[in-house]
Amino acid sequence: MRAIPRPYDTMRRYFDQHLSLSEALTHNLALWVYGLFKARSCHLGKVADELPLEGQKDSLIQRLKRWLMNDHLDVPQLYRQLMIPWLASWSSGNELILIFDRFDVAGRFNVLLLAIAFRGRALPLTWQILSHKGSCSFAEQKSLLERVLPDLPATAAIALMGDGEFRSIELFTYARTQGWDFCLGHKGNTFIFRPDEERWQRLDTLEVQPGKPIYLEGIKLTQQASFGPLNLIAFWDEEDQCPRYRFTNRPANGHTLRWSRKRSWIEGLIRDFKSGGFQLDDTRLEHEARLNRLLLAMAIATWWFVAMATRLIKQGRRREIDNERKRAHTYFQIGWSWLKKQVRLGKPIPCEMAICT
Repeated sequence: MRAIPRPYDTMRRYFDQHLSLSEALTHNLALWVYGLFKARSCHLGKVADELPLEGQKDSLIQRLKRWLMNDHLDVPQLYRQLMIPWLASWSSGNELILIFDRFDVAGRFNVLLLAIAFRGRALPLTWQILSHKGSCSFAEQKSLLERVLPDLPATAAIALMGDGEFRSIELFTYARTQGWDFCLGHKGNTFIFRPDEERWQRLDTLEVQPGKPIYLEGIKLTQQASFGPLNLIAFWDEEDQCPRYRFTNRPANGHTLRWSRKRSWIEGLIRDFKSGGFQLDDTRLEHEARLNRLLLAMAIATWWFVAMATRLIKQGRRREIDNERKRAHTYFQIGWSWLKKQVRLGKPIPCEMAICT
């Protein structure tokens, strides 16, 4: 039997130290994360091709499937065991931005994702595979927030962001009750009350032009709820060529507009899961629970890549992978590329999730 590569050894030792799993489950989780790293795909056949094990390919695929089918794995709790140490180390007073988004997988699954903004991308914090198609409800959003609430660092300044799907008055109220800053989108057919003109007005009647955002303060949201006061930023989206509307408790100005653009960082994370990384849309899985376990392995691999990238950059070694002037690669890509290089050169690499903030 050929020797198991060193990256897999370090990964398995890390999981042994930080996760409450049986030896067999720990072993197979490490195989999954290592296989995702090597294959750059979540396709079972491609992952099996990269496993550091002897055996027929069909047998290796069955081994991967058995892990996905194991109903004894508590995905939220396992992932939480890895996240708690990192969240506890969050620097006192630093802002922690939670971002909501929803995406589909292969046209078969509907996933609600909550992530943390981090240096141009987002890091997966928790998720839920919805049992229906289309938009998510406030109850589903609240369920994810309640799941992570006990572990959020008490000394951090928390903010919540989301696009127009996350526009319910209940979510605005929830963020305000928690004492969080927020910036949540809304649709153009919504009515707002403008105190400066003492009238109700539809958002899509605001004359939003490219390069000329509109800032309004002290407004109320929807004729039914009359919720407020809130501040509004309306701006032109150059990429999609349409106006966008965002409501916030922060001052309506250019600084808040720039801050609010961090919401889009979660889109990069979803690309890492899909075409830019693990090719999630290629999965042939048909069961929600199995996809949930696959997302666990992908999320752990993502944290691993980003942790390695922050470690490399902190040591002043970014140019080994990325041109410091152009900075064309994300932390996800830097970490992945560096790990591949280390394996190619036969050098030892660590497995850790400690991301330098």
